[in-house]
Amino acid sequence: MTQADAWIRERLEALARPSGRGRRPTPQGTYHRIRDYFRDKGLLKFYDLTPSETDGFQVTKNRRALLWEAKIDGVLLVETTDMNLPPEEVVVRYKELAEIERGWRNLKSTVKVRPVYHWTERRIRAHIFVCVLALQMERWMRNRLRPLGLSAPRAVALLQRNKVVELVVGATPTRLPTRPPREQARILKALSLPPIPKTL
Repeated sequence: MTQADAWIRERLEALARPSGRGRRPTPQGTYHRIRDYFRDKGLLKFYDLTPSETDGFQVTKNRRALLWEAKIDGVLLVETTDMNLPPEEVVVRYKELAEIERGWRNLKSTVKVRPVYHWTERRIRAHIFVCVLALQMERWMRNRLRPLGLSAPRAVALLQRNKVVELVVGATPTRLPTRPPREQARILKALSLPPIPKTL
């Protein structure tokens, strides 16, 4: 707000006392410039632009909006159009919505689902089933990995570092996985998965 006030003062000062250089500012041009500034910065509700016979217009602060903003600063507000719901139920519904939105984000990022075009009901149902199953797996992993402070994508990225080397002695090939570091071992244990064997 302090930066906005200083910018407004500069514009009004340029209108009242033009420097003589460049194009002379007009009340209408300054009005639109200030209004565009408020719009771009999201400050329209905090200022009032009212016509004035002497200066063309006046800029005043909306005290009511500023007091309300100061009152709710740092507070999460949840709004609803259903006035019959108790406040506790509104919060529960909001959290459910947040979980749904998180699920859609995970479908696009963690699960990396891409548009697939199906034409039969059987294929559409199968595709939806796979998506829901992947979301359930991601949620299960998230709950299991919470004590380790790891997210499911981070755990998958760490496990993907494992490599397998094929060693051929004589005519017998042997596949040797890389030795997992301690962090990978903790992830496997948290997910109730067996440790990586020494040979495959």
